[in-house]
Amino acid sequence: MSGNHSWPRRYLVAASGAFFVCVALGASRQWPRGDGLAFQLFDLFGTLTGASTSFNYFSPEITSELRARFTLETASGESKSDDLFAGRTLESRLKIHSVIGYMGESLDDPRARRRLAAAWARHLLQKHAEARRVTVVVESLHLPSLQGAGQGERLNWTLLYRGRFTRKTYAANP
Repeated sequence: MSGNHSWPRRYLVAASGAFFVCVALGASRQWPRGDGLAFQLFDLFGTLTGASTSFNYFSPEITSELRARFTLETASGESKSDDLFAGRTLESRLKIHSVIGYMGESLDDPRARRRLAAAWARHLLQKHAEARRVTVVVESLHLPSLQGAGQGERLNWTLLYRGRFTRKTYAANP
C-alpha cells in the first residue's frame, strides 16, 4: 500500500526539482530561447512562476531609485513637507513614480526638468492655499558596487535637481 501513495510524492519532488532548475537558469540569465512550442511553454512557465527572472542586484545596468521631495513655505515663514503619494491608489503611485523617473531621464534637458518641476509646484500651490513658495528636490539613490559595499560604502542620495517656485499672486499682494 505504501507503494501506491509514493507516486504523488515522486511527481512533487520531480516538479520541485524542475522548478529549481528553471530558477537557476533564470537567475544565471541562461533561459532557453527558441521558436517551438516547447520553448513557448517554457517561457509561459517562467513568466507565470517568476522562474525566468534574473536578479540584478549590484548590477551596473540597474537604474538608481529616484525620489522627489517638496517643501512648502507660508507667508509667515513656516515650512512643511508634502507627499504626492499620500492617499493615492497603487496605480496613481506607479504613475507618479514614472513621472519622477522621467525627471531622471531628462538630465540633459534642463528646460524639461524645470517644466516638470513647475507642474508639480503648481499642483502643490493649488492644493495648499496658504503656501507662497515650493521647493522641489529630486534625488537619486546611489547604490554602491558589490566591491564598494564589501568595503563599507553606504547608500546615499545625490541631488539631481533643486528648484524654487513662488506663487505669483503673493508678488502682487504681499
